[in-house]
Amino acid sequence: MRIRAHAAQTIRGPLPAVLVTVLLLGAAACDGDDFANDPRPPIPFDVTALVTEDGISVSPAQFGAGVVRVIIANQTEESQTLTLQRQDSDRLVVGRQTGSIDPGDTAELKADLEPVTYELIAERDDVEEATIEVTGQRPSGENVLLLP
Repeated sequence: MRIRAHAAQTIRGPLPAVLVTVLLLGAAACDGDDFANDPRPPIPFDVTALVTEDGISVSPAQFGAGVVRVIIANQTEESQTLTLQRQDSDRLVVGRQTGSIDPGDTAELKADLEPVTYELIAERDDVEEATIEVTGQRPSGENVLLLP
């Protein structure tokens, strides 16, 4: 009988101390500053570009900053390579470049654009470039339903 009473007291003794320690560690792990509810970034935006013998046309040519996917169609008779670049304090900064786009084919160029003016330039000199004006930040994607 004494053995059972002693065993019961041993189990009861450290159990509350262990339980309190676990609860304190769990409460410390749930610090509210670690999981701030930051707004979502803007929804990615699609822009189309068409390369013809006359030049490059972009639609829309003006939009807000954020992640952009440029879908480029080559309607010329030769392969094209396009570069998206921006002017930054009197020097050109190359942002993104496509691979060779065959005649009649398409390519995709994805970039996170800042609010400045960009140029979409073809490798060939006889194709006129397009200017893209990126304005202030687009609104947050917060509370937008049915996004993939």
